[in-house]
Amino acid sequence: MSEFASYESEFTHACMDANSKISTLERLAPGSGRDAAVKEAQAAVDSAADVVSRLEMEAGPSDRGRVRECKSSLSELRSKLSVARSNNRAAELAREQLLASADAPARMEAEAQHARLLETTSRMQRGTDKLRAACQVAVETEAVGVSILGDLDQQRMTLEQTRERLRTANRGLERSKKLLQSMTKRAAANKMLMIGIIAFLCLMIVAILYLKFFMPSGSDPSPPPSPPPPQR
Repeated sequence: MSEFASYESEFTHACMDANSKISTLERLAPGSGRDAAVKEAQAAVDSAADVVSRLEMEAGPSDRGRVRECKSSLSELRSKLSVARSNNRAAELAREQLLASADAPARMEAEAQHARLLETTSRMQRGTDKLRAACQVAVETEAVGVSILGDLDQQRMTLEQTRERLRTANRGLERSKKLLQSMTKRAAANKMLMIGIIAFLCLMIVAILYLKFFMPSGSDPSPPPSPPPPQR
């Protein structure tokens, strides 16, 4: 079998497949998977067109008439697919109009419910935003509280250190006070001792002066004895 005959047989099978898919599309009711059927029928027609292109490349002078027949069959397939699509679109429009006229109250109710749902969703979103903002404020407040607690703890440590220093200073002052008291007592004792020594020296000086000027000395000559009275 020549290459042209092989392509011609492939075109025949492609046409049969395309016709089958277009017939299936025509039998489908609107909205019952027609979009997928349209895509499958279009793919089958495109496959047949691809085979026709290869037929043209392989055709010899004696095969031109058969190529024209294949092109004519391809044109019929495309017309048939176009009619099926048009009928499909018209049926869908009629169906939509019928549903629109029959289901107007239900559609209005659905739209009202949809509006209420949107409003509820909006309220929930606003509530979520407020809750998120409150959580953010709480987190920031917690951070500020932690910072304040850290500052207070640092101040407490500083106060404890200051108090310990004051205690140390008080102990130093107590020792200084005791030392001053001891020195004061010693100074008072030394003062009393000095007064006593001075008083003793003064008494000694007075005693020496008294003995020197007011007490008779043992080396002084005694007065001569009086002469005896004359005898008669």
